[in-house]
Amino acid sequence: MFKVRKSRVWISLGLVALIGSFTAVSATAGLFRAKAHRTVVVLRSLAVFPIDQSEEMQVPATLGQDISAALRSVMGGNKKYSMILYKELLAPIERGRIDAAIKLNEDKAPFAADPAKPLKLARLLAVDCFVVGSIDECQVAVDLRSAQLTISMDLVDAKSGKVMKTIVATGRTPEGSSVGGADEAVALAAGDVVNKLMAQILELAPENDKTSVAPIVPVTSLPSEAAAKPKEPAAEKKPTEAPSTTPGTSVAPTAPPIDAADEAGADAPPPPPPPVTAPTD
Repeated sequence: MFKVRKSRVWISLGLVALIGSFTAVSATAGLFRAKAHRTVVVLRSLAVFPIDQSEEMQVPATLGQDISAALRSVMGGNKKYSMILYKELLAPIERGRIDAAIKLNEDKAPFAADPAKPLKLARLLAVDCFVVGSIDECQVAVDLRSAQLTISMDLVDAKSGKVMKTIVATGRTPEGSSVGGADEAVALAAGDVVNKLMAQILELAPENDKTSVAPIVPVTSLPSEAAAKPKEPAAEKKPTEAPSTTPGTSVAPTAPPIDAADEAGADAPPPPPPPVTAPTD
């Protein structure tokens, strides 16, 4: 049996979280290099609850919480889930306590032992799914330079409450590691199990919804149909030829147009007959 110092476990798990933060920064920087026309992926939200641990295990009291925090950190920036680390101080949880929607100790660990508690809290957080688990086993070698840590975890759909997959992962202290004692051996084994949990969670992730975003194109006013249609050339008017007359004959006057007669009315007198001229010798 051994006693693990909490500070050194925090340092080792912090290295795992640091790697995850660099991954998140790289993913964020890539957004600024994206083209104007791209496809936006709507990520599923995933809440990570603190991992339960037995008080009989000779491990730090916060080891389960540290592993959950490290899991959330290394998964930050992944292309499957948007991550949320469960805390009692989250606004929806505090509001649930004020509104009496959460009963006494329903917002506190253990969570894996009572599946109804994390399901209720996940629905208050309005997440798509969540993971909840426990430390099943922790073994340390006699020389205190290597350790083995086993964690079982359920991936649960928050809407239906159905367990999508039960994940079991075992982490070990990498061979050849420079370990100063049992605390570092357990911390390195915890980092190994975190990476294995992340790989299995991402492998089980369903396809995300994709929304196509088109580039913004300025709209210009279209020319009117009359302006766009080319004008036809006006027809050339032919000059009116004067009627030819023969010497000694008179030309009968032309009758007024029909529309003029209409304007004169039906009572207008008829036009006078044309004059008759005698032929000349």
